[in-house]
Amino acid sequence: MTKHKVHGKHTSSKKGTGHTRRKKIKASWRLAKSLKVLLMEINSQYQERSKLSDGTIGDNAHSKRRSDHNPNAANVVCAIDVTHDPKSGLDARVLADTLRRNADPRLNYVISNKEIAKGGEQWKPYNGTNTHEKHCHISVSQDAELYDSEDPWRIFVLIDKLEEKFRTDIDTESNGVPV
Repeated sequence: MTKHKVHGKHTSSKKGTGHTRRKKIKASWRLAKSLKVLLMEINSQYQERSKLSDGTIGDNAHSKRRSDHNPNAANVVCAIDVTHDPKSGLDARVLADTLRRNADPRLNYVISNKEIAKGGEQWKPYNGTNTHEKHCHISVSQDAELYDSEDPWRIFVLIDKLEEKFRTDIDTESNGVPV
């Protein structure tokens, strides 16, 4: 049995003898190429991470409201959810904050831990029905040139630099003496 992840729900396919019967999820849609690149970077860095709360295409509840999990006019989904899995090393808040701080022009906004922010801006309270504590939401621009950019995000280089700066700041503040 193969599982297909629909944001908010799983559907199943049964494998028979020589063919696969699949439950139809949605008419043709595709994920923005920039988000595919980002997911490849995340999955490469955290190969054993949980994907329990990952999501792309919106479920029926999403289709009734405006959501970047719904396909746009070009049938492109411009949002993903990435599971918070600190056991594997993937802290979804650190990921969201790194994307926010980097202010990549492809990024539209991120949601994490009851807060929302556009790239380069400060976190603000988020009052949506999903608090985004089990995953972070990453939404990219609706501009095709941006959402289909296949340039690397290089987020893990940025995370490493932020962690190094944090360690340096602590060492400087304590004059190299452990506190």
